Parts: sequence; C-alpha cells; structure tokens
Amino acid sequence: GLGDVQQYHPAHLDVNIPLLWFAAAIGPVLGATAVWFQRSAKKFPFLKRNDPKIIPLAIALFALIGIVSVWFPEILGNGKAGNQLTFGGMTDWRYSLEMTAVKWFVVLLALAAGSHGGLFTPSTTHGSTIAFAAAAAWNTLFPALSSESAAVIGAAAFLGVALNMPLTATVLILELTSAHDPTTTR
Repeated sequence: GLGDVQQYHPAHLDVNIPLLWFAAAIGPVLGATAVWFQRSAKKFPFLKRNDPKIIPLAIALFALIGIVSVWFPEILGNGKAGNQLTFGGMTDWRYSLEMTAVKWFVVLLALAAGSHGGLFTPSTTHGSTIAFAAAAAWNTLFPALSSESAAVIGAAAFLGVALNMPLTATVLILELTSAHDPTTTR
C-alpha cells in the first residue's frame, strides 16, 4: 500500500557481528519495555468516549500536550519525527531517552483524552529511541556499532512485542526504511 516511497531515511545501516550481539542483549530489555507500554496503554481511555465529561478532559490533556511540545516538538503526531531523528542519527542519546519518556507520557495523555489511533508508530518510536540510546552506551565499551542500525533493530523489536506481530514488524520496518535494498542507504 505504500508503493515505492521510502518512509524513513536511515543515515547508516550496517549489519555486522557487533549489531547481532547488541540485538541479543537489547532484545529482552525492549521486550519487557514493550509489554509494559502495551499494558499501560490498555488502561485508557478511562472515560467512555460518549461520556460528556471527556470533553473538558480532552481539552485539558491536549492543551498539556501542546505545552510539552514547546520543548519536545517531535512528540507531536504519530512518532515519525522521533524515528527519523534516530534512524538518521540526528540526535544524541540523552535527547533520545528524554523523547522516549515524553512520547510515552503524551501517548497515554492522548489515549486518556479519548483519542482514536493506533500504537504502531509510537511503538516504533519507543523502540528506536531506547535502542539508539543503548547503542551509545554499548559503544563506550564495544565500539563499532551503528546507532542508526541499532535504532532500526529497536523499532522492529519493540513494535513486534507491543503489537504482538514479530514477523510482520520486521517486514514493515524493512519496507519503511528500504533497509532490504542496499542502493537506498549510505
């Protein structure tokens, strides 16, 4: 359904032995975090969408999201901006972790406000930002790991667990990044 359009443009993708070791190490962390995200998201909305009390709640929560976005503009929307920052290597590990926490918070606020929408792209964002930051820590001990590659791996792993679709998540991330086509990456 997406055609030939590459949704994300990773700056540097490199599959090597250090990446495989990293994936094995970060996998359980991402899996546990994704289950936690899935469970926290299931609690919302706590008011039915046809309950009139949800209107002032939605106004207040979306105003709060707007205020937070002044400091973290990438949290707006579905999460594509966060993915592009990590896939493109255009952030650092600190901001990546901050973005994880803030995006998680605003996704829950939007769900509490009765927002309709999926968790697909927010899940990829959580996985990519966590893995990107973890790759920076990994590289202090074992250099030679592409943080951008780690972010792509993290996005697929988190999405696979959070939405209970590991094979589909892998294929989707390969398609969205065109990682399966070596002519599209630098």
